[in-house]
Amino acid sequence: MPGREFTAINGRSWPYTERLHYTVRDTIHWRIVNATYESHPMHLHGFYFRVDSHGTAVDNVDTVYAPADRRMVVTEDIKFGDTRTLTWSPDRTGNWIFHCHLVNHAAKLPRVDNPNDIEYPDSHDHGDPDHHAMTGMNGLVLGITVGGVLKAAPPWHPAKRLRLFVQSDSVQGDSARRWGYVLQRGAEPRRDSVESPGPLLLLTRGEPTSIEVINRTPEPTSVHWHGIELESYYDGVAGWSGYDGSTEPAIRPESTFEVHITPKRAGTFMYHTPTCGSSMADWLARSSCSNRGSGGTRRASCWSWYLMAPTPSCASTARRRHHQESFVSVPPI
Repeated sequence: MPGREFTAINGRSWPYTERLHYTVRDTIHWRIVNATYESHPMHLHGFYFRVDSHGTAVDNVDTVYAPADRRMVVTEDIKFGDTRTLTWSPDRTGNWIFHCHLVNHAAKLPRVDNPNDIEYPDSHDHGDPDHHAMTGMNGLVLGITVGGVLKAAPPWHPAKRLRLFVQSDSVQGDSARRWGYVLQRGAEPRRDSVESPGPLLLLTRGEPTSIEVINRTPEPTSVHWHGIELESYYDGVAGWSGYDGSTEPAIRPESTFEVHITPKRAGTFMYHTPTCGSSMADWLARSSCSNRGSGGTRRASCWSWYLMAPTPSCASTARRRHHQESFVSVPPI
């Protein structure tokens, strides 16, 4: 269609992309072919994958990396015309996604779809933030369900508790309004305070941590913990994350959501909101952080900074507002 861009995986756009079903401990191999004229930083929620080879779609020949060069990552930037082979193995049940981390490739573009192939209930309230996974995301997104025997969750006894506020610093409708995270240190922060750069959250590898997210903005939100291996219910994709009928809700205005995190590895990670008003993926932005860490390190930290982003209502408007992306890091002791 002249003048319009479509993004699709195997001919379909979310929510009509094929659903992938696996079982815990499966060994999964993917070959990704970028047949577009743009680069796509492809991100897997919840797990690390190994990059085994690279090649080009034109030659249809892959160069296999030496074992020592096969990196473990959660995001791989695939240039136009390039290919990758990836291997990963899930160790937790739940719903996850694999998507391009560029906002205009995962939301708000026209869909290439066939509604007869995959059920897409018309009964959904498209204004309900808990359904944003189905109605707000678009384009280069794959849904993944990992099944297996559900084990009873052990009693949760966090060694550390943090309170993280989602706030804005001016009145609704202000074109200069900033949005961001504020970590409580002592007394509760003022409702109009926003930190710049965002707060540093210091975690410890293997230490159970509860993070209470308090939404003081007029828009529903959620938080995705990019590169952190946690249970699906806390992964941050409202209406999708979770398993067996229990899905993560959006954090509505003046509501809270408690996230359970036990960092498995040292490294630098990102946390950010994948929601914005009427569109689930409009806050997605390219990540260039490093998720590497050595086995000897035990401390984790998180921080964030501001970037320009569309208004949380995602309405057609020329106004631009500041919002935060945030990062998690595990530096050595």
